[in-house]
Amino acid sequence: MDHRRSRKGLEKYSALDPDRLSIQKLNDRLLEVFVVHLIQDQKIKEKTARAHAGRIGHFGEAYLLDLEEIPLSEADAPDIEDYLGNWFPKIEPDLSPKESKKILDSLGMFYRHMYEIQEIDREVLRGIVETCRDRHRLLS
Repeated sequence: MDHRRSRKGLEKYSALDPDRLSIQKLNDRLLEVFVVHLIQDQKIKEKTARAHAGRIGHFGEAYLLDLEEIPLSEADAPDIEDYLGNWFPKIEPDLSPKESKKILDSLGMFYRHMYEIQEIDREVLRGIVETCRDRHRLLS
């Protein structure tokens, strides 16, 4: 899901709520920095980089922003576990293991980058990486 498309439903609400708008802007900035990193540093094609950003954007907007009211930079392993293990399967019951793995890969890449740019600390990264690794094993 393209994070830019999913934002349309939030625009009215964001205009009324400065906290949500602030989180939305921070998430957009973090995602754009990530896309640039993937394209320039990792030499990933723009289409692929934007697909990763779309998966992360969905997590950031549909789950973190709507339910937790926190930015991507404040998410942790339990948030990812709940998103993929409980919340997402309810709205996407036909989610394939292949698509779940893509989401896990995107989240892992994103949060490694977040650590590199000092947006999260080592312990948060470690928990997220372990959660993603464990979920990969469950899906295999």
